[in-house]
Amino acid sequence: MDSRLVILNATLFDSVNGALRPGACVTIDQDRIADVSFTSAGAGDWRVVDLAGRTLLPGLIDAHVHVTATIPDLFRLSMLPQSLITAQAKDMATSSTKRRRR
Repeated sequence: MDSRLVILNATLFDSVNGALRPGACVTIDQDRIADVSFTSAGAGDWRVVDLAGRTLLPGLIDAHVHVTATIPDLFRLSMLPQSLITAQAKDMATSSTKRRRR
């Protein structure tokens, strides 16, 4: 797979302003976003993908957690009392918040 890519004509989600912005050009070099612009970029020998206005979420990382999945064995988890799962989930959520603040 080519490690250099230009994504053209994307509707970019701008999370800072909470808006969709059409006409984005995203340049990816290796595994990193190298540039995001709203002007047409020369791709040179880079692989080009035209999104035809489709929405793009560059850099989106799946950072969610299921705090009620307090143990990896979902069958055993289903046998635990809901009150215990709730108490353990509170502890997981609290420790997760403390880690993010560091």
